[in-house]
Amino acid sequence: MKSGNFEKSQRQKEKWRAEQLLFVDVSDAFYLLLETEQDLSVLKTIEFALNDRIQDLKSRQNIGKSRVSEVVTTEYQLYNLQAEIQLERNQELFGPAAGGIFNRPGRLTKSQNQICA
Repeated sequence: MKSGNFEKSQRQKEKWRAEQLLFVDVSDAFYLLLETEQDLSVLKTIEFALNDRIQDLKSRQNIGKSRVSEVVTTEYQLYNLQAEIQLERNQELFGPAAGGIFNRPGRLTKSQNQICA
């Protein structure tokens, strides 16, 4: 009888621990999403500024006050930034699930969770 009570107590503790871990994972995912949204906002502002810079450099190039290399360098920076923006968007869409934060060691398996219920 004692072993049955011990096992039940152990399962309840495991379930309680799993609930704690789930709470931490959900809050981490939420704050990661907030951070990603802020990063995207900053990157979009920089992208806007680089686009303005390219237009300015092209007009200066037409009147002979800017070199082609300046335009090319700024366009290169813009393309790198656009790649970074896409990575951030991917992080926003798939980050928490793809990162495996819900698959930490020490989690209850589906069958263990059913036992505890």
